[in-house]
Amino acid sequence: MTRIAESDIESLAIEQLRCLGWDYTYGLDIAPGVDKSECQSYEQIILIERLRNAVAQINPHIPKSAQEQAIQKVLRIYSPDLLYNNETFHQCLVEKIKIPYQQEGYERSYEVALIDFDNITNNQFLVVNQYTIIENNQNKRPDILLFVNGIPLVVIELKNAADENATIESAFNQ
Repeated sequence: MTRIAESDIESLAIEQLRCLGWDYTYGLDIAPGVDKSECQSYEQIILIERLRNAVAQINPHIPKSAQEQAIQKVLRIYSPDLLYNNETFHQCLVEKIKIPYQQEGYERSYEVALIDFDNITNNQFLVVNQYTIIENNQNKRPDILLFVNGIPLVVIELKNAADENATIESAFNQ
């Protein structure tokens, strides 16, 4: 009987996502220091140029300076409280990022969207496998990361179903 390896499951998941229209790249192909690098360090998780391109496409009526302020606001979300970070990011994602400006003596704000929820074809969907992240001196390499407009939104950690030691808890801990 042929054993199913974890890499087989990973390949199948990637192929299914590609059939649904997701682009694919191998994590090492966009890692720091390579020709087509999309991040400056292993601590960087957001693919910033992809995010910039998506924000420009989704918000063409908003000045570039306001678009960049919105991107920087997302990149600066940091607190020791993970729940606070997640709630703040979720708010930016769903409610858009408000960038104030003055007009005729009144304060107004641009609302910069990170994802186009109305027209999904304006978004870029990318599946990446074996993408290395270093956080707090810990090396992490999820099996599959799903990015929307350069923002990692889904982590998939695969386990071999035939392995008796492969449990939900071990995947979560990993």
